[in-house]
Amino acid sequence: MCSKRLHPFLPELVKVLRRHGDKTMTAEIEVKLCQISTSTIDRLLRPYRRLGGRHPFATTKPGSLLKNAIPIRTFVDWQDGRPGFLEADLVSHCGESSEGFYLTTLSTVDVATGWSVVRRLIVYDRYNSRAALEALDRVYDLLRLYINFFQPVMKLQDKTRHGAKVHKVL
Repeated sequence: MCSKRLHPFLPELVKVLRRHGDKTMTAEIEVKLCQISTSTIDRLLRPYRRLGGRHPFATTKPGSLLKNAIPIRTFVDWQDGRPGFLEADLVSHCGESSEGFYLTTLSTVDVATGWSVVRRLIVYDRYNSRAALEALDRVYDLLRLYINFFQPVMKLQDKTRHGAKVHKVL
């Protein structure tokens, strides 16, 4: 969870930990957690986020032949705020090799209400069995409810480029 989503819930999470008998949280830690800023959360979590790293392998590549022939809208181009406009993508669960059999998820996301979280949760491991398919089905059933009913929606308000750096305003 990003710091901007986590921050508003920290006071409630502290109360839940207290209610369930957490013995490690002192009053001083509780006060600090309730007063922490989003930038401090990001700074403290940075070393742990680097442990996961980014995975460069992907099975889909942009097609150069059709690239200029088909108009493609990016998230900045969507001006219609009404739900019902979907984007779809295939997520290959092939690990580091696309050889042989592996599972693929068809991820569809409503542009007006949120973006896909499959890679963040399922990561880049290889899934290639009936048991893995059944496990993914169970995860997606729960994930659908969690994302749609328990996560605040963060929409990109503006995106500007300053040289190589992209500045996003949520």
